Amino acid sequence: MIKNIEYVAEVKERSRLEDSLRAAQAVQSALLPKLNKVPGLEFAAHYASAEHTGGDWYGIHFDPDLARLYLQMGDVTGHGIPAALVTASAAGAIASAYSMLKRDPSISLDESLAWIVEAADKAVTGSCSENGLSMTMAFIALDLRSGEGVYLNAAHVPTYLVNAGKLKTLLIPGQHLGMGQEKRSPLRFSFAPGDYLFLYTDGLLENSYGQANRLRQRDLAKLLTNGQALSVLKSSILGLYEVSVETTRPADDVSFLLVGRLPIP
Repeated sequence: MIKNIEYVAEVKERSRLEDSLRAAQAVQSALLPKLNKVPGLEFAAHYASAEHTGGDWYGIHFDPDLARLYLQMGDVTGHGIPAALVTASAAGAIASAYSMLKRDPSISLDESLAWIVEAADKAVTGSCSENGLSMTMAFIALDLRSGEGVYLNAAHVPTYLVNAGKLKTLLIPGQHLGMGQEKRSPLRFSFAPGDYLFLYTDGLLENSYGQANRLRQRDLAKLLTNGQALSVLKSSILGLYEVSVETTRPADDVSFLLVGRLPIP
């Protein structure tokens, strides 16, 4: 009788935990942006957590009044629910920053990006200090009228810009979020029709360390410059990644985002 009671209690507890994990997954999925249509742009993205929830996150925000596009790609050390909580804090702070920016349409592209970085940094400072975690993130702001782009980095892996089949690496020094952002001048670049950006998290390459078919940066560079449509390119990257980890269970979350500017007809 006692064993039956213990078994029922164990089943109920397991069911409760599974319900909590499903709820956490739903919340995290809601944090990821919908790939809505933006005039003159195309998107492709992938997200997969190593556990039920993870610390990867990417953001997309389009301001139609100013024709500005904001992009972020972030990665919390570790994975699981603690990492997901840090991600939620950063995503919420950045969403609030967008609302504040709407109140001042005169703010420059540089200033708007710095504002977003500051908001994310303050949010992560609190959540990371409580969990003993840290977060990296790449930030980009694009003026789709002029084609001007600005980039700031918080210790994240490189972002790639492909222009006329040539690969350009966007990378500048920067501290992890939550450690206090030094005032830096952003890296400037041009985002012309036909160009596209590739943002990713380190799990894409690091999950295959030690594997015979390890995915390397040069493999990624070759794929990015072979002229495929973004939807096809996404499938090609995933195909190469899946081969590289086919004999091991991924230890880290994996995310990437492709943003292309359509050629002028």
